[in-house]
Amino acid sequence: MKKYNLFLQDDKTQGKISAVLLFIAWAYEIPEFEIAILDKVMAFIGAVALSNVILLSYKLIEHKDLPSNWQTGIAMIAAIMLVAGLMEVGSSVEDPGLRVFFFFFLITVITYTAIADGVIPNAWRYATVIGAVPLMIALAEDIFVGTDNLSILWVGYLIFTVAFPAGNYVAWDKYEA
Repeated sequence: MKKYNLFLQDDKTQGKISAVLLFIAWAYEIPEFEIAILDKVMAFIGAVALSNVILLSYKLIEHKDLPSNWQTGIAMIAAIMLVAGLMEVGSSVEDPGLRVFFFFFLITVITYTAIADGVIPNAWRYATVIGAVPLMIALAEDIFVGTDNLSILWVGYLIFTVAFPAGNYVAWDKYEA
């Protein structure tokens, strides 16, 4: 039974599986199938996978001479994103109030990719930032101004959906304990 439980696997296996599950969950949202039960299952998988990717990201960069608050901060961000993702699962309508959590997450991702130099290949790091910046702009515009710019949101989302999980997957692929 232990070998089938994601959370009992070693860090490298968890990191790789979580990155793949995150990609699947995020990619599922692109065609907008609108199948209620599957939407909720994929949102749940995405929330758990994202929080696990975030939580395990510290292990990838812990040797990068980080301030001590990063270990606790990453755990807090993982918990916040898990709660925000699970709130989306339990809601019948998308809650715009949750967007501020994703905005903060994107700020953290950009910082993480800057730190992950030599850990995540540059192509994936740059693609992650290129995807995150339009998402941040669209979310900031929505949060602080109250307007919506979906075209820039989708451009960023498409790039980010591939780059962030792929970059983490490749980093775990070459990770040596």
